[in-house]
Amino acid sequence: MKVFIVIAAVLALSCAAPQDAAPVQIVEQEQEVNGDGSYQFSFKTEDGVSRSESGVIKELPGDEDGDLGVSQEGSFSYTAPDGQVITLTFTADENGFNPTGDHLPQPHPAILRALEYIRATSQRK
Repeated sequence: MKVFIVIAAVLALSCAAPQDAAPVQIVEQEQEVNGDGSYQFSFKTEDGVSRSESGVIKELPGDEDGDLGVSQEGSFSYTAPDGQVITLTFTADENGFNPTGDHLPQPHPAILRALEYIRATSQRK
């Protein structure tokens, strides 16, 4: 029985593996890493994928220990199987990962009003 399970697992993995995907060439690439810890990079591939990001090291606000963190911003873009170009931009810092993109679900207007109310009333205290 154990041999059957192992053979079934190997067959499942081999069927799930990509079938002879040709390598995609990078047509543009830039990168820079600075002594202060800041960086930037970008690339584009022949199939239309693009990616860029930059980041800086900074002191985390409100941290008495003087801890440092990375503040990043960037974007990526690719063409979905249905032909739609998907573009996502983001920031990532002490406030978390904040993506934006037309393809992302949007909150209901009532949720946005509730969040604004919470922000407004929490600042009064």
